Amino acid sequence: MIIVIRSLIFYVGMWLFTIPFTFVALCTFCLSPINRNKFISLWAKFMLKWLQVTCNLTFTVSGIENIPSSPCIIFSKHQSAWETLALQKIFPPQVWVLKRELLWLPFFGWGLAMTSPIAIDRGAGRKSLDQILTQGIDRIKKGFFVVRNLLSKDEVSEFSKEIDRLYNLEYKKNIKILHVTNFNERHN
Repeated sequence: MIIVIRSLIFYVGMWLFTIPFTFVALCTFCLSPINRNKFISLWAKFMLKWLQVTCNLTFTVSGIENIPSSPCIIFSKHQSAWETLALQKIFPPQVWVLKRELLWLPFFGWGLAMTSPIAIDRGAGRKSLDQILTQGIDRIKKGFFVVRNLLSKDEVSEFSKEIDRLYNLEYKKNIKILHVTNFNERHN
């Protein structure tokens, strides 16, 4: 029962912070994409702190010495909304490859759109892969890390094609690729 209460407290606080933060974030449109992203990422950092306070959720990072100093492509297995928050703290500034429908969500989607994401139609197949490569290179040139989350087994075959193309890209354009793994451990 205590976990339900803590979760409710988290969600109430999240919305009390998110709605006004979105309106402030929308005012950052005149900033450069990198500075706008840094400001909007404060939301994720606040949510991580709020999760720590309300739900006692913490994390540690191992292998931080393997993170390149220059922007790269990051592959991460998508397990929950939590790692989306944590990756913002670990790899700033960044953009995500995400399904375009997320941009349609009130408040959250509006702020998300301001972070220069690569919003794809997941049903578009090869066209979305080309979009990821083209826009991904553009975002890396602008100083962003590009995060590509893998969602399901169906994406594995598409992922293998994408990774082959990206490894060719890495050698041709000297763009680094980093694989990130999340381990969930419960501590009482």
